Amino acid sequence: TGAVATGALTVTGAIIAAPSSVALQGTTGNINLAGTDNSSATLNISRWSNDVTPARIYMGKSRGTSVNGSNVKLAAGDGIGEIKFIEDDGSDMVSWAGSYKMEQDPNLTPAGNSLDGDHVWSTAADASGGTDRFRIKSTGDVAMNATNKFFFDGQLAGGDTYIYEE
Repeated sequence: TGAVATGALTVTGAIIAAPSSVALQGTTGNINLAGTDNSSATLNISRWSNDVTPARIYMGKSRGTSVNGSNVKLAAGDGIGEIKFIEDDGSDMVSWAGSYKMEQDPNLTPAGNSLDGDHVWSTAADASGGTDRFRIKSTGDVAMNATNKFFFDGQLAGGDTYIYEE
């Protein structure tokens, strides 16, 4: 009793958390996986079962202020989950090259059990931050560079590009 773990947590020989931590964009998460080769810097998630269910990663977001204590719906445009690709620029690991995120449709306010999520892919051309490059709206519309929209049914929605399904 009273012992404090200071090293890696090991279960049946598999290391599930590395003893070192790295701040990315100024944030050190509760779980860090930091390594110097492919094996030590790779997270594997697999499911072994004779059924159709895949391995999963869940991300959730609430505007509630206590864990499991309150359910508060998101507002239009709120981020739900994000994966960022951060690079070392020679001075720190704050700059990011691109990201993928899910966000609540910025044009719709969510209602109970009726959510409208947009898929958003962004890239960063410089240190000023990311720019939406590709978005799949909750309606199914596709936007390139967050302005030029088209439908995949042959109808022009903007610009001069047609996409036909045959």
